[in-house]
Amino acid sequence: MSETAEASCPVVEADEQFDQQSMARASTAVLSSIFVLTGVGTALLGSALPAILSHWSLSDRDGGYLFLLAWLGASLGAALSRGNTVHSLARGLLLLTACCFLLLRAGSHQVFPLIFGYGVGLGIAMTSISLLRSQRSGERRSREMNRLNMLWALGALACPSLARHALHTSRVGYLFATIGSIFALSCLWVLAVELKFPSGQQPMPQRASARDASLPILLGIFSAFIVGVESAMGGWMTTYARRLDHSVAGAVTATSAFWAGLLLSRALHSLPAMARISSAATLRTHLWLTAVSACVLSIMVSPAWLLAAAFGVGAGLGPLYPTLLTLVLPRYRGTRVFLLAGLGSAAFPWMTGWVSTQTGSLREGLLVPTGAACLLVAMMWAVLRTLQSPAPPARS
Repeated sequence: MSETAEASCPVVEADEQFDQQSMARASTAVLSSIFVLTGVGTALLGSALPAILSHWSLSDRDGGYLFLLAWLGASLGAALSRGNTVHSLARGLLLLTACCFLLLRAGSHQVFPLIFGYGVGLGIAMTSISLLRSQRSGERRSREMNRLNMLWALGALACPSLARHALHTSRVGYLFATIGSIFALSCLWVLAVELKFPSGQQPMPQRASARDASLPILLGIFSAFIVGVESAMGGWMTTYARRLDHSVAGAVTATSAFWAGLLLSRALHSLPAMARISSAATLRTHLWLTAVSACVLSIMVSPAWLLAAAFGVGAGLGPLYPTLLTLVLPRYRGTRVFLLAGLGSAAFPWMTGWVSTQTGSLREGLLVPTGAACLLVAMMWAVLRTLQSPAPPARS
């Protein structure tokens, strides 16, 4: 009797191990799908912006305020992602679900606080998934973070095509409700399944005390400009292309070209062969590509030039922020670089909309990110000198 029990133990353990592995694979697939959806949610505000402005009778300045509120909310959401990672993720998904459904019946005054809450939910969800996957990946943490970054860009690339119907009908509320339904199902999965994983019960790591020097002001401005240019160009691309081309297909194609350039550029720089190229060379090449493409985008009006310039801006921006982080984080501790990047992503789309309303021309509004791209090239030499020089000692 005892021999039979002993013989069955390895079988039971093998079955349990198989079940755990199956659940782990399912968890990875679902969390990856949710992260793709956050890419869709992030790009949605820009891809459906013409429909949003039309549906709620908003001006370009109001559209800029929406970007400002959404990305400030996302920065706040990242800061609020504390405690248990699974509970934090569930809170973010629940907030996203509520805001998406409330937008279905919101008036022009309610849309602003709801978009802010939407941004907070996105910030919580993206940060929580990143930390949760980091906890569970162990030594594969770096590769997993690169994979998540690619999945986010893939969702952003798919967003213009998903927003096509809303651009035709201006019934953008139903698009938010559809995405909200998927966020609701994702929340149910998180609460029903993810809490069973031991790693999901681990608290989020607290910020380590600074050991190195604080981030120089120049590098902070540099990071804010990079992310701000990306946010402004990606956010206003659909609206700009729609006003130039006067067709939904042209607007969707131009925005898709921007996100395709960004995705392909990041995919290229994730290849092992690209490790031979220095980070300084990557910054120089892609900063020039971004600035030249942004100038072409602001000057040329033909559809062919618009597509080429949109792709060029996306390709130029693709590896800039990840490359900057690889240079900054080993030298300067703390979260200031992330905070300033978040502020840049909020401020530049808002300034673009404000200038567009004041001048009556979105092309002149796009001079804001175009000028910032040119200033990045001007700052590049000083930034590289700062990064190549020995870091100053930390203050006691």
